Amino acid sequence: MANNILLAADIGGTRSRLLLAKFNGKTFNTLKQQEYPSADFSNLGPVIQLFLADSPNPTRACFAIAGPVHTSADGEQTAQVTNLPWRIDSRELKAQLKIKQLCITNDFTAIAHSIALLEAKDLRVLQAGQKITPGMIAIIGAGTGLGCAYAYQDSDEINPFNSEGGHVDFAPTTEKQIELLHFLYKQHEHVSLERVLSGQGLENIYRFLGRQYDIIPKNMHAAKITEAATARQTLAMDSIRLFMQIYGASAGNMALNLLPTAGLYIAGGIAPRLLNWFNEGEFMQAFLAKGRMREELSRIPVTIICNTQSGLLGALNLASKL
Repeated sequence: MANNILLAADIGGTRSRLLLAKFNGKTFNTLKQQEYPSADFSNLGPVIQLFLADSPNPTRACFAIAGPVHTSADGEQTAQVTNLPWRIDSRELKAQLKIKQLCITNDFTAIAHSIALLEAKDLRVLQAGQKITPGMIAIIGAGTGLGCAYAYQDSDEINPFNSEGGHVDFAPTTEKQIELLHFLYKQHEHVSLERVLSGQGLENIYRFLGRQYDIIPKNMHAAKITEAATARQTLAMDSIRLFMQIYGASAGNMALNLLPTAGLYIAGGIAPRLLNWFNEGEFMQAFLAKGRMREELSRIPVTIICNTQSGLLGALNLASKL
């Protein structure tokens, strides 16, 4: 199936990334790549139409979606983007693109498919640990929402499993985090982990701490909070520190549930922007703070995926295997 044209897409609540590439059976040659603000479109169809204007039609395609993916008895797939009013249907996509070889996958499942393709420059090791394969891989990543995935690595093969672990209950571990939970319960029927570990989560923490400090903070976007923290603004710095503590504790919980001897990976759009804060150590301190299981967790390799295109790369890898 040489010289196929592959379409890969990574669809998130903030950005939709699309890539068109020629695949000769071994290597990819990028023909076109573009990123669009997701909120500017009513659904995925118009994004595809705009991207493929004056471009060759793909012969295979894979769409990585930030939301749960469901497969029907006849093999067709549907997905609802969690932080967008978009419903994705494989039948509609096949009709629009006039192709049969097409799949929809969760965006973090796609990231799992990218791991074998990532280079050393794409990664930042937080804890070398003792990598053992065959074994499990865990992936957690805060961005517009909070994504999770699991995978089993056997030699060079990585076999992922879908997860919606970002929507488990937020489990506070300190008095301040318990107060944060009470603060959020007044606003939400269900306080999921995503309510604190995501862009909106950082904003929630910022508002919570503002109340704690008797400050009425401005409604600041997560990126602005990060900028303020870099400028050493106290409320913003404390917000990120609390965010990192919750992030590390949650990653530690995930590691205890799965024992990912092949590695725990931190993905998502927020981690590459907070590398200096990861270096301060609060993430790993919270990750390891599991009492008698501390030594067990010290063996788990922990790595940040710094390549923000990893979901797109994984989708491209999946498209090539259809």
